[in-house]
Amino acid sequence: MKRRILALLLTALLLLTMFSGCGKKEAAAAPIVFVHGYSGWGSYDAKNDRTPYFGLTTANIKNDLETQGYAAYMASVGPDSSCWDRACELYAQITGTLTDYGAAHSAACSHERYGTDYTGRQLIPDFTWDAEHPIHLVGHSFGGVTIRLLLDLMVDGSYEEVAATGDDTSPLFTGGHTGYVKSISILAAPSNGTTAVYVGSSDAGNAISNGESGNFNANVVRQYDNALNDMSVDRACAINAQLQLQPDVYYFCYYGAYPSDTISPTLKSLAVWMSGYQGQTPGSYTAAGQTFYVPSQTLGVEWQPNDGMVNAVSGYCPYHLDSSGMKIYDAHRDVTGGEAFSAGEWNIFPQYTWSHLDFIGGINGSVSSDTLRSFYRDLAQRITNIE
Repeated sequence: MKRRILALLLTALLLLTMFSGCGKKEAAAAPIVFVHGYSGWGSYDAKNDRTPYFGLTTANIKNDLETQGYAAYMASVGPDSSCWDRACELYAQITGTLTDYGAAHSAACSHERYGTDYTGRQLIPDFTWDAEHPIHLVGHSFGGVTIRLLLDLMVDGSYEEVAATGDDTSPLFTGGHTGYVKSISILAAPSNGTTAVYVGSSDAGNAISNGESGNFNANVVRQYDNALNDMSVDRACAINAQLQLQPDVYYFCYYGAYPSDTISPTLKSLAVWMSGYQGQTPGSYTAAGQTFYVPSQTLGVEWQPNDGMVNAVSGYCPYHLDSSGMKIYDAHRDVTGGEAFSAGEWNIFPQYTWSHLDFIGGINGSVSSDTLRSFYRDLAQRITNIE
């Protein structure tokens, strides 16, 4: 009799388990959105099919991650646009909406309020972005600054934009979108600016204002709403002061430095120049039609190690300055291996002996295809495991 009762109970328990699971599926991992750096491209650009930004001549990271079961998407934001404009474009692509740069920002920077319309061309098809359906953001180089600003706008919004347009304000600027981003990963990001923008000038303030940096059009540079201006040290640190770490978001930082005498020819001349540069920042920057004054910084020998485009001291951890010029770093800790990751602070991995382009595959770079695939597979597993 007891055996019969036990058998009935086990059968009932099995049926209960089976029916309680009907109609339910195991939650899929959150999508991973990759954001390229300065002069980069993504899936909305035709050349990404020929040469993917993430992978370059070494591998196709999107395709490889998809073979591993990850949902990877490659955004296409303005290659030389400011981090503000890029964040607005990224938001429009993820939500499948019209790009809105904000009325206040657009008026101050003398450009149109609206940009490309991604209605019907959503980066992640049939995706509803909300706290129940978060995403992971991965940014290389200036893409790292872009995704940090996007998160800040999503959570804190923009008072200036709300004041300018009221009910007509884009949801990006109204704030309150907590939980929409699960993790932020930055790769070789110029979080504190880069001395690369000062090439061609002995004064760390004149290269930007005179339009001497790189091949950037001087008329565009003088508008100050562009990537090069945002990557100047004074401006970058001021941006950092506005970006708050979110207690529910996991932050990961990967950075590198490479010997300038053996770096690839593509980056060698810039790497050599940066490894010998010392200067003083002007203690001011211009943004949205206004000039702001900040404590000047001495860019000494600690700024010389670099990956060919970004100084190691900048790639390590974001900081800003207090009124006396003291560096205030974001909450962070160095990852030594094996420990659990924590939200609300930067988890910083040991410095890689990689060049700036090695992080995305390089052009006949020093990182093998297997090594690059392993790096991104580990990254993808790491961030999806926190879910």
